[in-house]
Parts: sequence; structure tokens; C-alpha cells
Amino acid sequence: MVAYKTGLIRTADLKQIIQESGLQRRTDDEHRLTGMIENADVLISAWDDKRPVGFVRALTDYADVIYVADLAVVKDYERQGIGRHLVDLVIQAVGADKNVVLVASPGAADYYSHLGFTRNDRGYVRLGEQS
Repeated sequence: MVAYKTGLIRTADLKQIIQESGLQRRTDDEHRLTGMIENADVLISAWDDKRPVGFVRALTDYADVIYVADLAVVKDYERQGIGRHLVDLVIQAVGADKNVVLVASPGAADYYSHLGFTRNDRGYVRLGEQS
């Protein structure tokens, strides 16, 4: 049975989830990963016993908007409702009256409509320089 934990997660566990999920993130930069953990407003992880199997990381102003920065579930654990539950836990933590925004990775673009998100063509992305 999968358990959910709110708060800090070790950098090594975050790196493992990202690599095993196929999430397109740079995992060779430990400083970046640590910053992602330490500076998230909401961070919830999913665990199968002691194995990290998913996480969601969100930034928010606590007044109007929640930005889901990352959502990842290890491939072996997909299609079990873990991603949906992680997003629901973020919304519960900040409030259902907030607008939720995210940028889907290319492989997950169609996934979010199943969670009640609507595709929006008005968004823009400017990616940071690769180091």
C-alpha cells in the first residue's frame, strides 16, 4: 500500500524518482535538486514501504494560484491513481479555491485532462540555459 508524506525528501530519493519515472529533469546537478526540495512551498512524496515511488512539488502565493512545478510517478507504479492523489493532496494543502497551473512534459501532455485540467494555448515557456 502506498503511503504519502508531506515535507522534505532526501535529494537521492528525489533523483531516484525522477530517473525511474522518465521525467525530463536534470538529475546530475545535486545543488539544483536540493534547491528544488528546499524551496518548494508544497512537497509531497509517495512511498511503497521504504521505496520512493512518486512526488509532487508546487509553488504558491497561498492567495490565488498554485503552480505544480513537478509531478512524477515511477513507471512501475503508473496507472494506480498515485499522480491523481498527489495533485489532490496539493490542492487540499493550499485550498480548492486556488487556480492550479502546470506545464506538462511532452510525454504527459494528455494525462492532465483526466485530472480535470483544461489545455490552454495562452501559456508561454522560456527555458533556462543548460549548464
